[in-house]
Amino acid sequence: MRRTWEQLDSIRDRVRPMLGYFSRLENRMEAKGFTPDDRLFQRVLAAQDDLHRVTIKLHYRACDGGVGR
Repeated sequence: MRRTWEQLDSIRDRVRPMLGYFSRLENRMEAKGFTPDDRLFQRVLAAQDDLHRVTIKLHYRACDGGVGR
């Protein structure tokens, strides 16, 4: 199914706050002493990375020039 750029922008706008939440969560976890080998901390970082990748993909798919297609 083909999506319009408006639909893609709308999805990206809904995902962006989640990315911000996970960024703040990472900072709070670091401040509380979570270490890089903590499995929960690793999952938070992975989720943040995945959400970032989704926002990037949505952005490029929504570009008028067809970037990323």
